[in-house]
Amino acid sequence: MEDVGNALAVESLSMYLDAGESETIILAKEKDCLLIIDDGDGRKAATNMKNGWYFAKGRQGR
Repeated sequence: MEDVGNALAVESLSMYLDAGESETIILAKEKDCLLIIDDGDGRKAATNMKNGWYFAKGRQGR
């Protein structure tokens, strides 16, 4: 296993998803890996991260 480089991004995403899911999404983004996720909220977050979006104050933003 590898450590995530951007712990702040994991912490921020963890406000909306569980810690393991958040870490997986950020690590996949850092490594530019394919991520398969079955949870609806997690999938939405991962898709938004891929498209350059982030979560801020409970809503999506740029």
